[in-house]
This record gives sequence, structure tokens and C-alpha cells, in this order.
Amino acid sequence: LLATSVEAFTPDAAATLAGALARMGCGQREVYEAVAAHVRRPPPDLPPLSNSGLQQLVLAARALVNLNLHVPALLDFLAARLARKPAAVLPWVWYDLLLPFSHFNHPCGNLLAAITQATPGVIASRSVPLYRTGWLAVQLAHMGVTDPGVWSEVTGALSERMPELAASWSSSALFLGALSHALPAK
Repeated sequence: LLATSVEAFTPDAAATLAGALARMGCGQREVYEAVAAHVRRPPPDLPPLSNSGLQQLVLAARALVNLNLHVPALLDFLAARLARKPAAVLPWVWYDLLLPFSHFNHPCGNLLAAITQATPGVIASRSVPLYRTGWLAVQLAHMGVTDPGVWSEVTGALSERMPELAASWSSSALFLGALSHALPAK
């Protein structure tokens, strides 16, 4: 129904449904292609995609990694939209945003650079869960980011958030793993 009648939904509703279907394991590529086309150019009588809807699309793309389903149209839309303003979605989903691009080796244009520039100030922020920033650091390292500002932020977070790290060996492992990948490349 969503693939053939997507015009009946607002872009936000279509994005939310796409996210729910992806998380439930729906592997019908045409559904996500239809949603991507709809949110890119919604009919003039419908409201445009909001930041909340955009975040739902990010989570849909992340869930599609679990299905190993590559939907280029969806990734192209996310890259173009969020390269201009990555803060349109919450920083705690930046890892989810980057993962499909690296997993499918899909070009992300200026998106990686935009997130790299926005990352300092986020990794050490206590408003973002530590394990989420740890995964973001791992993803940035995996994608070859060598920006000194990012890695000084990571090392700063290791010292500033030491009590949290001490309480979470898994978060500590994420940060240290990211640094072990990144530091030799600096």
C-alpha cells in the first residue's frame, strides 16, 4: 500500500511508516524508493518533511543495514539534505546516519565533512549518551576521518567523562577502539 499510494501520506507519515517497516524487517525495496521520491518532492498541498520525519528516515536507513538492503535513492536524499545541516537530526543518530554509507560503500558527498566539522563539542557533551558518541567515534575512524579537532575531542572526552567510562567498560572499549584506528593515521 505504501509503495503504490505514498502520495496519500504526508512526508512525515511516510517516513515514520518506512522506519517502522524497516525495523519490522520489510525488505521491499520499492517501498523505500517510493518514500524517498515522495519526501524529495511532496505534492504542493502537503507539508514538507520536518526534522522529526528526517530523523525517522535516518533510522529507517539504519534498519535497512540489518536487512542488507541498499536503497541508493534514500541514501542520496539523506546525504544531500543533511550535508547542509547535520544538526537537523539529533547528534545521537549521527552514527546511524553514517553507518549505511560505510556499510554499502555509498558516496556521501559532503555529509562526512559536515559531520566531522560539527562533531567537536558533541562528543564531550553530557547531553549525548556516552555509548552513542563512542559509536560515532568508531564510525568516523572507520570512514578515515583524521581531523585533529575530532580526535582531540575524543581524547578530551576520555578524561572529562572518566567516571562514566569507568562505569561502562563497553563505552571505554568503543573510544579506545576508535583511537587505535585513528591515531596511526594522524
